[in-house]
Amino acid sequence: TRQVECWGGNASGQLGDGTTSDHTRPELVPGLSDVIDVAVGRGHSCALQSAGTVACWGDNSKGQVGVGDRVDRLTPTAVSGLTDAVELRSGNFSSCARRASGAVVCWGENLFGQLGDGTTTTRTVPVDVLGVTDAIGLTVGTTQACALRAGGQIFCWGSNRRGELGLPAQWSPAPIVVP
Repeated sequence: TRQVECWGGNASGQLGDGTTSDHTRPELVPGLSDVIDVAVGRGHSCALQSAGTVACWGDNSKGQVGVGDRVDRLTPTAVSGLTDAVELRSGNFSSCARRASGAVVCWGENLFGQLGDGTTTTRTVPVDVLGVTDAIGLTVGTTQACALRAGGQIFCWGSNRRGELGLPAQWSPAPIVVP
């Protein structure tokens, strides 16, 4: 039934078992089945189920659980409005999903524009990444993300402090074509 088990530190409930107790052995995360992808951030975890829904849990101080508030969740909670995801990735305090249509949405911390919505405003629910409507692949780093588009172009957004985006700018809050 493709369930999820977690272990390790659990200060923010990132193990999803309803507690904040650390576990040295794998523990079943309740309420998940048919999981096809898992993404883990700095203190939050998310799972993509085969039906296209995403559930997240753990640290939600920056809205990274995607449920419209900033209250930590100790068990998996459905991400608002996301029912057609096919790929899931997480950064430190944010997550992104590729929809079946090829559109990409992100939520959580946005200090460096890592949500790709053209702003640096933190979002507690998924927002569309500007101009990316035909993605076939997705990757998310600590504070940046990139999408591979159907035509072969790579679009990236977020932090560029160490040249992660392949540009001279410090950061980009909207997707740019990687040269």
